[in-house]
Amino acid sequence: ECFEVPGQQLQIGETTKRQIELYTKLGVTPPASLQ
Repeated sequence: ECFEVPGQQLQIGETTKRQIELYTKLGVTPPASLQ
């Protein structure tokens, strides 16, 4: 999940980071929407 905060950089939620880790552990390239 991503959070947009006015005047700040896009905030990426912890769930997304864990999803990327799972994809990496499975040897799968994460979808572009997660990067």
